[in-house]
Amino acid sequence: MYPLRFWSERAAENRAVVGLSGWLGIFAVAAVDYFTGTEIGFSIFYLAPLFVIAFAASTVTSLVATVFAAAMWLAADYFVDPVFHWHLLWNTAVRLAFFVLFVTLFLKLRSMLEAEKKLARIDPLTLLPNSRALFEAAAVEFARCARHGHPVAIAYIDCDGFKAVNDRCGHDIGDEVLRAVATTMRAQLRSSDMLARLGGDEFCALLPEAGAEAAEAVAHKLVTNLQATMVDKGWPVTVSVGLAVYLAAPDPVRQVVNAADELMYAAKAAGKNRYHVKVFKQ
Repeated sequence: MYPLRFWSERAAENRAVVGLSGWLGIFAVAAVDYFTGTEIGFSIFYLAPLFVIAFAASTVTSLVATVFAAAMWLAADYFVDPVFHWHLLWNTAVRLAFFVLFVTLFLKLRSMLEAEKKLARIDPLTLLPNSRALFEAAAVEFARCARHGHPVAIAYIDCDGFKAVNDRCGHDIGDEVLRAVATTMRAQLRSSDMLARLGGDEFCALLPEAGAEAAEAVAHKLVTNLQATMVDKGWPVTVSVGLAVYLAAPDPVRQVVNAADELMYAAKAAGKNRYHVKVFKQ
């Protein structure tokens, strides 16, 4: 599965180039097929460029490629022996069916790989991105921050009083609380921000291009709106937020998250239901 996942990810990064190489590959195999005559079967060699196209292109384009491959195979056979035989049409139909089956199977596999990739990055309870997705997105954002000199902030969020509610009311209510927390906090963020569940009652928000003032405004909204939601539902749960704001290229992702985590504990130590901010200029 890992080599196929590698192919899928590389194809997704540059679909146009990969797709073009597949079309050229079909033409190249047909040319070799023509120059070697009809004595050698070349069906297996058409599969390689079809494989590439199936991972890089859409379903319709991939199926069109099967027709093109079958037509090129027919043309190679016909120009070697330019006399029409009815069996050419039959052979072409069989080849086309073979190619369509091959491509259909790989399209299904590609769909499964994409679904696997998505599920591996989603928390099943809250449907938020998980820690893996957060760390991947943060690494990309930090690189962009270093390249363009934009600020970036990380908010580490821990639910105060969640364990008591979970122990007293049961895990079903606990799960409902976490979903409400996730929904409420996500509503306070911009579309460009990412809120992820790290596990248990801990969450983390990535705030691209958020300086100290903007990030602090987000933290304030998270604390106040979450408290309002919990009061409305009758759950004695609040959040403590640690906010690490980087005005220049930040440290590696895990160190930044750890810094925000320490700030969150400072907020808890100060009385909970609040946020603690630190600006890093390096």
